[in-house]
Amino acid sequence: PRHQCFRRLKKMAIDATVWWAQKALHQAQVSDDMMQTHRLLEMSENIIGRIKNSYIIEAKKVLGSAMAEHVLKNCREIKRKDEELVKWTARAQPESARTCVELINSQIKIAVSMGASPKHDSLAEAKHLSAQLSLEEKARLAQRALERARARKEAEEREANKCSGIPPVGPASQVAELIYKEVKSVVADGALRSHPSIQEALKIAKEMLDLDVLRRRLLAREK
Repeated sequence: PRHQCFRRLKKMAIDATVWWAQKALHQAQVSDDMMQTHRLLEMSENIIGRIKNSYIIEAKKVLGSAMAEHVLKNCREIKRKDEELVKWTARAQPESARTCVELINSQIKIAVSMGASPKHDSLAEAKHLSAQLSLEEKARLAQRALERARARKEAEEREANKCSGIPPVGPASQVAELIYKEVKSVVADGALRSHPSIQEALKIAKEMLDLDVLRRRLLAREK
């Protein structure tokens, strides 16, 4: 009878589901190939639909935990490489920090989509690393603004020193304007206006404006 045939087919499907689920659990416990384990889990679930099976449930737990730990390991390595770059590079590197944040967040997203718990301790630490690097990016933007302010001031001073008399009015104010624009840009990108580097850059801009005022007065006296 068709009813008995259906029951036999259903039993065969359940047996196949259990067999593949056991294989997936074993794979999760002994292998580092998480993508293969994920595919085995999907295969076991799709044989007869998403039935509750202790092997599948346990395999998901093991796989989720393994993925979370793997993500944290990768995130630590990402952060280490960023620290090495900063160590050997004189200039601020906000782009490196931003790239690290994007990589970490992407890995967290993939792990969660594959079954890792968003509340897993390893993912929580990975999120903390992402938050740290996000703050670091903002600090480096402020640092870059200061670096450029100093470089512009030094360039203007070199040009001024070439003059035999009082340097012309205007270049110092142009430097100040560029510094203000730079500060506005990095603040828009997330740098804190209260950051010490931003405050020092603004101080340099003010000094350049004052310098132009002084030069204007000196030139007026000579007339």
